Amino acid sequence: MKQGLLTILKFFLFLLILPFVVACVLAFQDQVLGVPVHKEQWLLWGIAAYTVLHLFLYNFKEVYGFGRFIVAKIFSFLGPSAHMAGAVIPIYALLVICLGLLLNALGHGAYERLILFLLAFVVALHIIGTAQQLYESDPSSMKSQYLVSFGLILAANLIILAAVIIPLLPEFSFIAFIKSMAHRTIVYYTHVYKVLFVPR
Repeated sequence: MKQGLLTILKFFLFLLILPFVVACVLAFQDQVLGVPVHKEQWLLWGIAAYTVLHLFLYNFKEVYGFGRFIVAKIFSFLGPSAHMAGAVIPIYALLVICLGLLLNALGHGAYERLILFLLAFVVALHIIGTAQQLYESDPSSMKSQYLVSFGLILAANLIILAAVIIPLLPEFSFIAFIKSMAHRTIVYYTHVYKVLFVPR
């Protein structure tokens, strides 16, 4: 009985955070679609390549797990919460961004397309890997814990990426992303409030 009530409360919590998560995803998408077409294409190719490989050849579970392990070690001072840091911090994406900055500093800007492809590839790896692990760790039939956790982690991932991706994508505006996310969040919650509580 207690477990069932907790599951229902978590599901309602997911519904409560859903407008914020959707606003975050759409704001991030707007910024990515605003970059030059030749850059956008390589980002999309990276996502597509990972998705195909994950579905048909290899699920990258060990690769994802190794990345989470490294982050957990770095943040071991957080105690039991350190294992969640690996889900929140997309370590491979940060490493690819550092690699891109290093190549640019050394005058190897010709590798820009490869870096963008790798960045999108590892971002997809991280997000899909996180979703898969959270889903498998939630034993409930409604997957309420998974929905809440993944929703919040996805939003955190996108906010972190928006903050650090600018050196590789100067067309990406973190300020515009935050403003768009905030505006959409207010609009969505206002709409939900009117639908639920304002009589017609």
